Amino acid sequence: MLSRVRRSLFEFSKTAVGTAIVGTVFSRCTFLLPVRRRMVTSWVFAFDHPRPIDSVHVLLVPRRAIRDLLSLSRSGRLGRQYFAEILRTAGSLVRADARLMENGYALFCNGGDRQEVSQLHVHLTTAAIGRSRHSAAASSIARDGRYRLSTRGFTLSAV
Repeated sequence: MLSRVRRSLFEFSKTAVGTAIVGTVFSRCTFLLPVRRRMVTSWVFAFDHPRPIDSVHVLLVPRRAIRDLLSLSRSGRLGRQYFAEILRTAGSLVRADARLMENGYALFCNGGDRQEVSQLHVHLTTAAIGRSRHSAAASSIARDGRYRLSTRGFTLSAV
């Protein structure tokens, strides 16, 4: 029953009205989300992914309705500030979690048809493409339409 309710809510979140509600929740009402919080700043909300692909899988979400990475890049100075804050928050999370420090990590976001929710979110995970014990989930990260952030040099490239 609960899984049906979650699935229905997830499908609703993909509609125009659902997208507006999701943006509002992340900008003003994160207290409503039943998730394990990792870090909350005035710019970014970080929490454990409800369906993790590895032992550590955190979502970093701007606390503003931003549809996707391309919308962020069109936002000029404000977009750059959000992007920088996402990277700062990710760095703080890495330094605070020994599993990320010891095992390495990936930082990426979905785009296009691979983005299931119309709210920008960045994944921080210990999963490594081709090396994760969850190989099917990890290998799906490498499919078309995904963007990958490299923490070495902070480059952004389409995979």
